Amino acid sequence: MIGVIASMTEVYNQLDGVLPHSMLINAGESRKGVASMRRLLTLLVVAVAAAWNVSQAGVQITIYNNDLALVKDNRSLEFKKGQFEFSFTDVASAIDPTSVAFTVPGQAKSVTLLEQNYRYDLVSSEKVLQKYLDRSIQVLTRQDKMLEGTLLAFDPSTLTLKTPSSGLRIINRDQIADLSLGATISPGDDYLDLGGWVSIDNRSGAAYNDATVKLIAGDVHRIEQPRLPMMLEKSMGAAADGSFTEKQFFEYHLYTLQRPATLRDNEIKQLSLFEPARVTAKKLLTYDGGSYGAKVRVMMEFQNSAAAGLGIPLPAGKIRVMKVDTDGSLEFIGEDAIGHTPKDEKVRVVLGNAFDVVGERVSREHRQISRNTSEDDVEITLRNHKETSVAVLVVEHFWGDWTITQTSSEYVKKDARTAEWTVSVPKDGELKLQYTVRQVQ
Repeated sequence: MIGVIASMTEVYNQLDGVLPHSMLINAGESRKGVASMRRLLTLLVVAVAAAWNVSQAGVQITIYNNDLALVKDNRSLEFKKGQFEFSFTDVASAIDPTSVAFTVPGQAKSVTLLEQNYRYDLVSSEKVLQKYLDRSIQVLTRQDKMLEGTLLAFDPSTLTLKTPSSGLRIINRDQIADLSLGATISPGDDYLDLGGWVSIDNRSGAAYNDATVKLIAGDVHRIEQPRLPMMLEKSMGAAADGSFTEKQFFEYHLYTLQRPATLRDNEIKQLSLFEPARVTAKKLLTYDGGSYGAKVRVMMEFQNSAAAGLGIPLPAGKIRVMKVDTDGSLEFIGEDAIGHTPKDEKVRVVLGNAFDVVGERVSREHRQISRNTSEDDVEITLRNHKETSVAVLVVEHFWGDWTITQTSSEYVKKDARTAEWTVSVPKDGELKLQYTVRQVQ
């Protein structure tokens, strides 16, 4: 099974090419100057079974309304016992390489994916940039910031843009470090199949053959902003023989790859970080009217513990989440960033906003009791347009010394500034939560 997330413009241009795996491609990225650049995706696999084939079942595309698409493509590949390398050319230029997920239906124990390699600059980027001097281009930074302007100059380390809003901008072509995780939610939203890849983006200008690869996870103090030549990410993937081992190292965690790896210049290499684990989780609907207006946020929560199915140090980065549809296909439903997370700590992943559940917060009355004391009557209305009832966590924030003198539902004082209510909203109906708070400033 092959799938990709892509922009619809790129999907239209690439449907007659080879789109391996399931991948994400972003449409906001400029197509100028990259359309002619050849892309290559290589899979390094080990098969323990005799030769067999995976039948081809066509291409599936899921389109999102924010310049995003998920492409899934079944391909017929012949495997024999031993180690193989499969290469796919003409890969979409706007692909998110960390979203590529390779699966072999019904043969998970027969084939192991050792690594994925994405070469994105087989044609010189310098020659392409030369053609776009004094022309408008767009630049997407590693912090997901989009810059647009006229390309005035470039060298191996910087680009100089003239932007409409901020004048001249000199952009460093080196990228900072990052990590990401990937997960699949069960049909009942009660567990996650969580796996991890390390992605190494080598833009250092040199190749490193048969290198020993180590990663350190933790907040290492630097006296200046680091300029690292490689980007480290984590995304969903299968377990692999010879993957990383982990141990404590000073006040950090050290991950060591158990086999040599070659890091080519202008290539993103993905290596399995840990074996996939089934982790007990739950879905949360959260309404924080003071912060997000009418939106009800959707989250997945799990405990990073052995009892829940995991219990390992998780490096900081992104968790990309998919959900299994009734036809067995995976669909992308959101992603979020997490910090370095030790074992036995709780993880909450924000996936987006609920479509069918909305909230409304109204301050009905404000009374000034004395110079420093006031009372407020607040009404929160939650409307559920789903065919089943839903539980919603309502979050309210206060300042100073506060006391809730009246409430229509029980609440929990979460901390010195936060109260939380857990309420059930009936199917195709609404619920009103009313309370009075006295605050002393």
